[in-house]
Amino acid sequence: MGIVKKNNTPAYSHYEIRNQLFAEYDNKKYKVVMLGDSITERTAWNELLGIPDIANRGIDSDTTEGFYKRLPDIYKIEPELCFIMGGINDIHQGIPIDKILANMEAIINELIKNDIKPIMQSTLYVSIDMLNWEKTNKAVDSLNTGLKNIYIERNILFIDINKKLSVDGALRKEY
Repeated sequence: MGIVKKNNTPAYSHYEIRNQLFAEYDNKKYKVVMLGDSITERTAWNELLGIPDIANRGIDSDTTEGFYKRLPDIYKIEPELCFIMGGINDIHQGIPIDKILANMEAIINELIKNDIKPIMQSTLYVSIDMLNWEKTNKAVDSLNTGLKNIYIERNILFIDINKKLSVDGALRKEY
């Protein structure tokens, strides 16, 4: 990402601004943290779920490598649970499924090492309105299969959100 210059003045990217905000927050303790990309960022989880004790740590366009790098800010708020959703940006950037899975496994290991229970949400499909949606969703299927296997081996909860939000192998248009 890096610093973008506009009129010879540094203008930080959305990622950097959001990440800096997380570091500056008062580090109030939260029971639950939502870790992810734009899908996570754009949801008011406390309102949606009716639970005030949720920290939203989603950043638009973030990848699983970015999730891993941001874990120290998650530890500061000492959550009991960490819901993780991501991987679609990795797929769009051409990152191999094996690398995405390795990143997710590293995230899981670090969370567990820090006494935080990881809960995985499936990577969401894209809708049929997206160019090459079938190819993308085949990659999503492959990623989700790998994620399920990791979570089954580790006895960790995996929530398949595609069962509710998708139809015929694609995200419903309303979502």
